Amino acid sequence: MTTAFTHLTTTSGSDQPVPLTSLPSGTHARVACRDMDGDNSELLCAMGLKNDCPLEVCRSGRMCIVKVDNTRLALSRKVARRIMVHPSEAASA
Repeated sequence: MTTAFTHLTTTSGSDQPVPLTSLPSGTHARVACRDMDGDNSELLCAMGLKNDCPLEVCRSGRMCIVKVDNTRLALSRKVARRIMVHPSEAASA
């Protein structure tokens, strides 16, 4: 299995990206990179979870629920921990 590592440099949030699973509910963030195989990476992109997209953590834990473009996506913890994000310092409107 090959791994596609998609990387992005951003100026918002903290300098070092953190795993999506480390953020509490209510946190806003931007996707920094996804460490996934090609099929999973393409699926996440098709669902709107693209590089530099803003998201909000609706629920963290065993099942991670995020809001992207006013759509809620449920991600397994295994998938969510491979998505690196930059937490926002201020909540977006």
